[in-house]
Amino acid sequence: MGGLATGMMRDDIAPLARFVLREQMSPSPAFDIIYEGYMRRILEQLSRILQRLAGGTLTKEELQVRSIALLGQVFVFRFGHAALRRATQWQSIGESESTAVRAAVLAHCDAIVNGLQGGTRRPDGARGSS
Repeated sequence: MGGLATGMMRDDIAPLARFVLREQMSPSPAFDIIYEGYMRRILEQLSRILQRLAGGTLTKEELQVRSIALLGQVFVFRFGHAALRRATQWQSIGESESTAVRAAVLAHCDAIVNGLQGGTRRPDGARGSS
């Protein structure tokens, strides 16, 4: 996830990110290509990892929602690039700024892992057990 976050910070990814965001908001036939081309595989991998961490206690729907949430916390750094720069008062995104974003994403991932291993709150509000 840290590598993906760092990749999202690169300026050369902006045109692709705009295209993917447009397809998320108003899907065309291109969305099928994006989803089947790579997005589904990423979500399936995340789901497998999350299920292993949760000890097999999450439903398929819970896994899908949590996988999208994990991807969203990384994608927001590309889609919310202007807000990030304004909020942090960064003039540009260089190596030190990318490192800060990567550290935040990894800290969130650690918290998620700890929550899953210690019994996690499901989307319906109930507590699952590990």
